[in-house]
Amino acid sequence: MFYTLYAMSTENELNKKVSYESNIHYIPKGNNPTERSEDFTKYMRESTGNSHIFFKGFLTEDGIKKSPKLPSKLIQADNRIKADTNLSPYKQCGYLETYFFDGISIYTKQGTGALIDGNRFVTAGSMVYSQDQFNGWAMSSLIWIASQDGRGTLTDDPSSGQNGGYRFSSMQG
Repeated sequence: MFYTLYAMSTENELNKKVSYESNIHYIPKGNNPTERSEDFTKYMRESTGNSHIFFKGFLTEDGIKKSPKLPSKLIQADNRIKADTNLSPYKQCGYLETYFFDGISIYTKQGTGALIDGNRFVTAGSMVYSQDQFNGWAMSSLIWIASQDGRGTLTDDPSSGQNGGYRFSSMQG
C-alpha cells in the first residue's frame, strides 16, 4: 500500500527551475547516518500508520548500500592544509543528508554543499531529486554547517550545528 504525504511542486517556465515543499518538518535523531535514517523511518511509520515502511539503504553512485559513507571519507585524505572554519568561504561549507520516501521504503543520500544566505543551502540537484532508484524529491534533509559549532562539520554532539530542510529546488534537466 502506498501513502502520499502533502507536497507542493511548482515549475517556473522561464528558467526551468522546479521546486518542491514537503510538509515534513522533522529532524531525525541519532549519532550517525544509519541511526538517523532508522529514526526517520520510525517517524514515517508513525506519521503514515504504515508499519511496513523500512529503511532500504544509502543511495550512492554505485547503487544502494547498507553502510553510509563516513563524513570524513566524502573527501579523500590528501596533503591540503585544514581550513579555518571560522573564516569565509570555509565557514559556509557543510555536510548534508537527504531522506527520500517512495511510499514503502526510505533511502538516504549523503553529500556536501554551501550556505549561500541565512535560509538557503546550495548542493547538487541529485541531492534533492533522485532518479537513481525512483523519480522523486527528498522529503527532508539534515545540514551541518562547519562554523556553527566551531569544531568542524560533525562533532561528538551530532545535533551541534544541525539544521533541517523541507523546501527543495533544482534546475530541470
